[in-house]
Amino acid sequence: MVVDTSLSGLRVTRELMAIMARRGKPRTVVSDNGTGLTSMAVFRWCKETRIDWLHRAVQANAERIRRVVQRQFPGELLKETLFSSLADAREKITAWKEDYNRH
Repeated sequence: MVVDTSLSGLRVTRELMAIMARRGKPRTVVSDNGTGLTSMAVFRWCKETRIDWLHRAVQANAERIRRVVQRQFPGELLKETLFSSLADAREKITAWKEDYNRH
């Protein structure tokens, strides 16, 4: 999981390569139409890796994404945690993820 203010297409592809190194190659990636997800870097990466990428309308997926986030993060973390900075958000989310994966 990457926490940042924005992600370029190159950053997205680097993070996907790191995930693939740990979990294997997916057949398909599904995303919204965010700028970093529709960049030439992503299109080039798809061609090179031969992975299909499906872009969905943001509005059509908003509710599904919200449900996924709620399943992955307890609502309390997002509702009750005040992040004072990007570094603070990264630290708290990483701590939650490590606790979740271990317990």
